[in-house]
Amino acid sequence: MGKGKKTLSARERKLKEERRQKNRKARIVAKWKRAGVITTIAVLILAVLVGIYALTRTVIQNTGIVLRNRVAMSSDNFEVDAAMLSYYFYETYQNEVAAQTNVLYTGIDSARSLKEQDYTSMITWFDFFMDKTTARVSDILLYAEGAKAANTIL
Repeated sequence: MGKGKKTLSARERKLKEERRQKNRKARIVAKWKRAGVITTIAVLILAVLVGIYALTRTVIQNTGIVLRNRVAMSSDNFEVDAAMLSYYFYETYQNEVAAQTNVLYTGIDSARSLKEQDYTSMITWFDFFMDKTTARVSDILLYAEGAKAANTIL
């Protein structure tokens, strides 16, 4: 009888240990599942925030709000914002390329940024066109000031 009781006791201990191991594994699995859910939620929230940021930035850039609020050049009574300067720059570029009639003659690669292409060893094509643009806009501001001084109303 004593021998059976010891064996039973050993079996009970073995079963108890197995249950304890299963419970421990179940707790570990549950812990990892919670961590996975929390990580997934955090990643989704981060992805949504990045998406909202990218969308907002794109909308702001495409509407030109930033460019219209940044003064690029000014005189005593008039201002040219960055959006207007950008327009004049593009117009100067188009007029210059049209006057050349052959883009290959100028050496401009339309697939690359003008800031990366050298006009001379000292300046880039962007600098060349921006210099022409700022000179033109300076003239426009000068004419506008002269018209205001002469009380010219359009």
